[in-house]
Amino acid sequence: MRRREERKEFKRERARAEKERREKQLAEEGKIVKSPDDDQEKEQRDAAAAASSSSKSITFATVELPPRRRSPERPIVEVEDLEHLQLTLEESFFLSFGLGVLQIKDSKTDEIIPQKDLLSMFRCQSYFPPRTPDMLQPDDPFLLNYVVYHHFRSLGWVVKSGIKFAVDYLLYNRGPVFTHAEFAVLVLPAYSHPYWDNDRVRKEEREKRPWHWLHCINRVSSQVKKTLILVYVEVPPPLAKVGAEDNVPKMLARYKVREVALRRWLVSRNRD
Repeated sequence: MRRREERKEFKRERARAEKERREKQLAEEGKIVKSPDDDQEKEQRDAAAAASSSSKSITFATVELPPRRRSPERPIVEVEDLEHLQLTLEESFFLSFGLGVLQIKDSKTDEIIPQKDLLSMFRCQSYFPPRTPDMLQPDDPFLLNYVVYHHFRSLGWVVKSGIKFAVDYLLYNRGPVFTHAEFAVLVLPAYSHPYWDNDRVRKEEREKRPWHWLHCINRVSSQVKKTLILVYVEVPPPLAKVGAEDNVPKMLARYKVREVALRRWLVSRNRD
């Protein structure tokens, strides 16, 4: 309110000064003649303005606010932090075994699980329904997937699950936050060792894939602009010595991988 009145007074003074400047200029040019009454009137106007500005006061009326309703006191609710980290079996074992930055504890005893027991537990849980340790084989799903995961992580790739593109893994150069995945990985067991010639039924059952299965995956990968990589994991024979699986590095060193890049051939694009 006070600032508004001050702005109005400032505008009036500015208009009055502008008018006097124009009259002075016209008087100098001889277009108008100032009379003594005009000067007297100006002095009286200035004195009245000074008196009014010195005696002017603004009174603000008191505003009665409606009574506030007191809200009942609300209890303080503790908000639970729902953010949590979810790791796959391969990611958990790599952080524990490969980098040594993760310790996994038993929820019942609150004790740290050793790596050899952790590997056996993950191998059992990779089946559905889970198996017992005496039923494990060298071509367990966890072992095959972890060998490929460890292989690409060691080469500097960021490895993520590729289930939404019907593959096992996706390979990122820097990570999903920065770029899209460049490669899609399929993990396939290979039974090239002579030991598996005696178990030909198992070998043919695991290696056999229908052509339309591979065609569908290759088409999906090409549509999302990813190169399909077939990673063959050479399955070693079972260990003969009891307790030889306790040495995790030596057991994983028995596996070898072969990479084959597969691209979709298009008649219109690959005609030349």
